[in-house]
Amino acid sequence: MADYEPNILENGLKVVFCGLNPGISTQSSGHSFSTPSNRFWNVLYLAGFTDVRLEPKDERHLLAYGCGLTTAIRRATRRASEISAAEFRDARPDLEERIRDVAPCSIAFLSKRALAEMLQARDVTWGRQRLDFGGAPTWVLPNPSGLNRGFSLDALVRAYSTFRHEIEHGPASSHSSLASIAIARGQSVFGNAGRLVSFATKRSASSGIDKIDRSEKVHFADVDAVVAKDRVDHRNVKIDIRDCHLQKVVLAA
Repeated sequence: MADYEPNILENGLKVVFCGLNPGISTQSSGHSFSTPSNRFWNVLYLAGFTDVRLEPKDERHLLAYGCGLTTAIRRATRRASEISAAEFRDARPDLEERIRDVAPCSIAFLSKRALAEMLQARDVTWGRQRLDFGGAPTWVLPNPSGLNRGFSLDALVRAYSTFRHEIEHGPASSHSSLASIAIARGQSVFGNAGRLVSFATKRSASSGIDKIDRSEKVHFADVDAVVAKDRVDHRNVKIDIRDCHLQKVVLAA
């Protein structure tokens, strides 16, 4: 069995991603999120945290992107359900100390359960939390495990992209922290400010976006800021219109 160190940490990181606990495959391989069905590394790349898709063996390269890794529980299990509420509560001081020691700009729990059990709280929501953890501003994101069938890859990417935007630029609106995961699931929360539109696009050299060709046409008029990110095949471009001045955006079916 390979040696496994769940803490990829250094001082002053942009974010520390906190998983529940190591899986058996992670412990065996010696690398984080190494189960083939786990979508963590793909999501980080597609959400813009890294500019290449890292492999589990490259986990320490995350530090160069201002990102770190840790787990709420150090013990490896086959399933997170094997961890009791009491074990989470007992692990809280250890995790808080780890976070205080490196003082990241934020910590992102990859599921509600660890934070809810540690705080013994029922009001843990998706997105930014009211209270800090270990002195760090705290978010909760969906678990990228392949067992988490409630979130598609696309939904995960939207949620993590929203989080990245918030820690790098501040919330896109006063509602975005609480609504980001609902948006990721395609729910209408505050109209067009939460929509992520997918389409094939033609680009112009001047504006970056010229026109949209598809059954649903989206026209941008005098948009001051549009963030466009090529996804997997470079033919499907996704534009998050939360990054636009919405009063200047016209949507036409």
